[in-house]
Amino acid sequence: MLQVRQLAGIKVGEWATDGPAGPGKGSGVLAFRRGQSGALLAYFRFTRANGGRGAYPIGQLAERGRAGLTLAEARDKAGELATIYLAGHKDIDTYLESRERQEREAAEAAEAERVAKATAEAAQAALEALTVREAWDRYVSERTPRWSALHLRDHRAMAQGGGEDRQRRPKVKTAPGPLAPLMGMRLMDLTPAIVEALANSEAATRPTRLRLAIRLLKAFLRWCGEDPELKCLVDPSAASTRKIRETAGQGQAKNDNLEKGQLAAWFKAVRGISNPTISAYLQILLLTGARREELAGLRWEDVNFMWQSIHLKDKVDEAGRTIPMTFHVGALLRDLKARNETPPPLPRRLRDTPEEDRPEWKPSPWVFSSPTAASGRMVEPSIAHRRACQVAGLEVTL
Repeated sequence: MLQVRQLAGIKVGEWATDGPAGPGKGSGVLAFRRGQSGALLAYFRFTRANGGRGAYPIGQLAERGRAGLTLAEARDKAGELATIYLAGHKDIDTYLESRERQEREAAEAAEAERVAKATAEAAQAALEALTVREAWDRYVSERTPRWSALHLRDHRAMAQGGGEDRQRRPKVKTAPGPLAPLMGMRLMDLTPAIVEALANSEAATRPTRLRLAIRLLKAFLRWCGEDPELKCLVDPSAASTRKIRETAGQGQAKNDNLEKGQLAAWFKAVRGISNPTISAYLQILLLTGARREELAGLRWEDVNFMWQSIHLKDKVDEAGRTIPMTFHVGALLRDLKARNETPPPLPRRLRDTPEEDRPEWKPSPWVFSSPTAASGRMVEPSIAHRRACQVAGLEVTL
């Protein structure tokens, strides 16, 4: 066996054999060779299955301050390789490379499995943390194309947090919707007991709004129950218990109507409304029998003065329906059209501004337009109608 001082004397390119790496001949040998860089490298030399010679690198020996293996460590490693060699793996380098590849692939597979498991756990945790508000917004976004503007407004109003300035009364804040207390909680925590408690708190102050909120909540929960991702989180019947129905109560059918003898007083009061758009809207609503939202959404392109007809969007029939334009309705619409196509007075600050620098003005596409509304059309005519009914001494809703 070689001594350390003998290893130091090995020249570049020379080989030196330490002796059998295992017990006796035929177990391979530990050999050393100095490379071109001057480093002393250790090898396990062996005879292949086909009789050829092979050398498997063990590592670099530590000498002259270099990091590496000691002579004893090199002999131990060579002994380990000899054991594998004697076990029948004659092409030991091919065997070890194959084993390393398998170990690497197994480690990569284990890491991929760990990452996949961690990702699935994170996704499940995120799903379980999903709030009612997040699911509600997803529901509203998906269903909006199939809803009317009024139905969409109801969903937003039922879930609003409140505390915002009112459009017509800026000093008065909006109240939270009946479903607002549910929006911040986790969807998976929405139970019948929670909905029953909500119904108990709302029934005394706004029972009508509560009944609408419960109907919308039922539809929302059914949608969640059909969603592949959310169905594991919800109880679709959480808003359908007997206690909730009893607490919300039954809505009373509206039986208010204008009688023949009241028409003159009603028309006089409605014609006296200072806003000509609302005044015309209320008269046309009564005379055509249209639904309030389908008339409020009327555009000028839907009005045909040549053939004296009006095309209304219908919530039942997607193609809509066409109704005749009576003489009085036509007169009201022509007056609105003339007003719509008349530019508003120019503000004093713009009177001395060159015409090309003035902001562009265009007529509104809406028949019942409103310059103050975000949508550009009239939104809430009920306030003016209630005031007109008070003047006329009547109690009737749209």
